Amino acid sequence: MHDFEKFFDTIDLAILLEKTVEATFPIIDLLITMLQHMAPRLIQCDSFCGRTIITNTYILAGCKHSVASTRVLFLTGVHKLCTDNPLAAPKIYADDTAMLTAGDQDTALLTMSKAVKYFIAMAKLLGLTLSKKGVVVAKKRHMLPECWSRE
Repeated sequence: MHDFEKFFDTIDLAILLEKTVEATFPIIDLLITMLQHMAPRLIQCDSFCGRTIITNTYILAGCKHSVASTRVLFLTGVHKLCTDNPLAAPKIYADDTAMLTAGDQDTALLTMSKAVKYFIAMAKLLGLTLSKKGVVVAKKRHMLPECWSRE
């Protein structure tokens, strides 16, 4: 199971824009989404307003388009991952990703190793950092190679 560090706060809008254009995302939705994410922000409390914050480095986690944006961000990479590793296709829920496989010990380990290596490379290309709280869950403890140990 993969988890990203500060996922929505670290999405590079230039990469997101490139991926949305590549995926032929509807242009009107793309423009509205980008305007919302790049709009100046301020903190308001009671009748007081803080200073305006200009940002173009992340997307808003609560925005209606955030999940669609994250899916289009991963679209090409995950499609290739699923094509190349159909036995370990990921299940993506915005910023959390699970990868499952089954089979005998050697086959499952090899399948998952290849898929995880590709997923890590894809995350780096997108400018994202995987959290240290991601885990590998296996039915048998001796299935995990030494290099995957957390100790």
